[in-house]
Amino acid sequence: MSPLAWFTLLGSWLVAGLLVAGLLHRAGQPPGVVGTAVLGWPLYLPMLSVPATTEGPLAQRIRLAFEGLRDTLAEHREPLPVNLDGLESALLRADARVARVDRLLAEADPALALELRQARDRSVAQVEAALAELLRVRVQVGLVALSQDSVPVQARLAELAARVRAIEEVGSFGHNPT
Repeated sequence: MSPLAWFTLLGSWLVAGLLVAGLLHRAGQPPGVVGTAVLGWPLYLPMLSVPATTEGPLAQRIRLAFEGLRDTLAEHREPLPVNLDGLESALLRADARVARVDRLLAEADPALALELRQARDRSVAQVEAALAELLRVRVQVGLVALSQDSVPVQARLAELAARVRAIEEVGSFGHNPT
């Protein structure tokens, strides 16, 4: 096979991988899945036909918390150093993973599912900690209205973004693409 044919084959493979990775990203898949899909794209094709998320047990609380934060920030005209929509989507994906585990636990033998239940409980605790951080940001915005110093709000939002990114990355490590 000529070098040009190899180059064309490799280029086509990478272009297909980038296309699949882009579609997975748009579908809301975690960054770890999107990144590995560039080279292993044939393994990820089934994920394109499956809905990325389902409603988890905390979905309503997540939506309400972000709605409240958006309202508070808009009321006080605070600038947004982070993408709140992306943070909300990441928490909803983490919550959807909890819902999938809940379905597995409903079918599993309780004696064998102890480790899975513990992992589920840790994930729920992480999402709830992020929701508590959202409330702290809202309180901080109220304090800013009194002091006119927005630096603490920016720092809290950055902490929240880091927490949510950590939840998202941990969730993508255990993801099985097939």
